[in-house]
Amino acid sequence: MVASVESVLDQSMPPKDTILVIDHNPELLAAARSRFPAMHVIANDGQQGLSDARNTGVSASNGEVVAFLDDDATADPAWLERLTGAFDDPKVIAAGGKADPEWEMGKPSWFPEEFNWVVGCTYRGHRDAAGPVRNVIGCNMAFRREVIDTAGGFKASLGRVGTRPVGGEETELSIRAASAFPGSVVWFDPEALISHFVPASRRTWKYFRSRCIAEGESKALITSMVGSDRALASERSYTLRTLPAGVLAGLRDAVTRGESGGLGRALAIVAGLGFTTFGYLRARVLARGDGFADTDFEPAAVVHIDIADPLPDVVYAADGEHGRAVVWIRRHGAPIGAATVDIPATGLRADDLAAFIGGLPESAGTALPVARTVAEATEARISVIIATRNRPEMLDRCLESLLDSEYRRFDVVVVDNAPADDATRDLVEDRYGSDPRVQYVREGLAGLARAHNRGVVHARGEILAFTDDDVLVDRQWLRRIAGAFNDPRVGCVTGMIVPMALDTRAQWWLEGYAGFSKGFERRVFD
Repeated sequence: MVASVESVLDQSMPPKDTILVIDHNPELLAAARSRFPAMHVIANDGQQGLSDARNTGVSASNGEVVAFLDDDATADPAWLERLTGAFDDPKVIAAGGKADPEWEMGKPSWFPEEFNWVVGCTYRGHRDAAGPVRNVIGCNMAFRREVIDTAGGFKASLGRVGTRPVGGEETELSIRAASAFPGSVVWFDPEALISHFVPASRRTWKYFRSRCIAEGESKALITSMVGSDRALASERSYTLRTLPAGVLAGLRDAVTRGESGGLGRALAIVAGLGFTTFGYLRARVLARGDGFADTDFEPAAVVHIDIADPLPDVVYAADGEHGRAVVWIRRHGAPIGAATVDIPATGLRADDLAAFIGGLPESAGTALPVARTVAEATEARISVIIATRNRPEMLDRCLESLLDSEYRRFDVVVVDNAPADDATRDLVEDRYGSDPRVQYVREGLAGLARAHNRGVVHARGEILAFTDDDVLVDRQWLRRIAGAFNDPRVGCVTGMIVPMALDTRAQWWLEGYAGFSKGFERRVFD
């Protein structure tokens, strides 16, 4: 990390500012601030992992262009000058450079250059001259700040978390940004050069195999987000041309030169393709729910705490069913972070959460009470529209949570959508008939859009809010919505969706693959 930072500080074209983001490690955060007192050293204020760490850095940046360098890479002195020079062309929205491997103990003779991406470097088959590419390489890239803001940043569901060797977040963002800016270009400049350190632990066959499988899984997830045509466009040529040529070259070296490593490289290419394909297919099947079991799965308790209030000694009592907990952390009601922690036999105590809470920035959530004050002063009436069909028990829980809202100027339109019986109508009339805020409407034609449109017709509010019958709304939900609409530019508001329970594999997969989590940072899409 120190070598990486010093290489940035030694650039021929100094950056406007340099931001070092520490990913949920309070000890390293303190050490980095001590080592670099003049630098902007901050903690990742989103989910643990590379993607939200980068998003945190983007939020703290002031430049028109944001460049990214990994902590295990060192930049050539002309790196930043070459990388940002590409943006002289207004069509360029992102730029990347070459990453050469710096092997700690030398490259293994069996390791093929076609698979340099396994160690995060430019590989044989990648473009080698300056020109347009589909995506940048994550350890050596830059984006226009407005492009990241418009596209929505890096997906937290992609990217390395700790030592888990996954990736693809820069590929997905490059594709998404290109779609948001038609006619734009992602540029590659081989002279924007970095050296990427490869530790001895990554010279092993075990790491090669796990990284290939993880790459396949990442490609499957990207495919689900952007479609196979764009997600696999570069990979098709690489698989059909580059890899066969690499196998033949390895065999030729083995036969004509007697080089044992040639045979190893040929076999590694075949095996690497197989491992990657296996990871891709496994992830695709897993996403469809066809029976692949998550061997690491165990039920997780869902726990909410507010650190503005004194925490009880036992935050969650051990119940024998949940070995871990996903803890959603708030400050004055505003969500500011989440942590997955083990539950000891004595129960989850405040001390068990101290390390993570201590790593949250002091500024997290401090802007939100201002919005709360504004929301309380607004006079806007909100109509909440709930479409439901044959689920009165769920609807009952939803209505109870909604009617307990802190914000009081609202009404509710329950749209009974092509029901099989009168159970929903009976529930609303019996339980909520005396509450003037709740009205029942029936829509005879099935379909969620029809139900929503029917609710709009009967809504009385200036703001229309939609939710489902299988949710519980937060007490501050309506107040936050109202506060956001005090800005006259705002036309639509959406918010965080957190799981009610994580007791089954299906629930866990939904959180991991459906992409409901958008992080803890307020964002504007304009």
